[in-house]
Amino acid sequence: MNKTALITDATSKMGQAICRTLAKNGYDVIVIGKSLPEQQKLCIELENKYKVDTYILNFDIRSKHDIFDSYDMLSDSCKSRLSVMINNSSINIGEASFETADDHDWDSMIDINIKGSLYMLQLAAQTMKENGVGGHIINIMSIANRKIYSGGNVFSATQSALDTITQSMRLDLLPYGVRVESLTLGLAENDYNTGRYKGDIEKEDAAFQGIKAITPDDIAEAVEFIVTRPSHVTINDIQLMPTQEYSPSRINRKS
Repeated sequence: MNKTALITDATSKMGQAICRTLAKNGYDVIVIGKSLPEQQKLCIELENKYKVDTYILNFDIRSKHDIFDSYDMLSDSCKSRLSVMINNSSINIGEASFETADDHDWDSMIDINIKGSLYMLQLAAQTMKENGVGGHIINIMSIANRKIYSGGNVFSATQSALDTITQSMRLDLLPYGVRVESLTLGLAENDYNTGRYKGDIEKEDAAFQGIKAITPDDIAEAVEFIVTRPSHVTINDIQLMPTQEYSPSRINRKS
């Protein structure tokens, strides 16, 4: 039977690319998200093209009870084969300076980026520990965890928290052969920016002007590299950045 991979925010641009890459490598896929039509469409594609099994968990990652109730619905067989977990749930809302930022935006980022991630990561860690055959847990995060920029305040804080959680998990799960890794991203063609600029298309477009951002396929290839290493090799962290970017506030844009 195939190994199983679990991907949060699986219907995002990055999530879909990662699902396709893992399915191509023979993994059955647990597709997590909150848009059932998009999840169903993706699962049909994966099953038809790659001949794998798929499972849909439909919930808002801000709801602790929905997370645990949905995860409980997975069969024991599916959980026993869980060997890859991709934590792809993160959102960046707003660009205001700290003193004028909206605390509702802060709440959403903390609830999704930290609390939702914690619940999903703990479930995956418990399952892999019980299975006793190791596995990969990959946290996808922004370079804003290390390169602070104006207006990034709480988003950067949530990414730093996720980086710290990753290191803590790496230590705690070391005796069980579970490899806890991180993929740290610079400017990418993902869904962060839609929330960051609150639907302002002009600002979103301006963020990508004069720079070749990394693509969902670039990110999926990095995930593939991590999960295909031999059992004695761990890729602790990959920083994936556009060649033109040093930090979110320092980009060599071309006219």
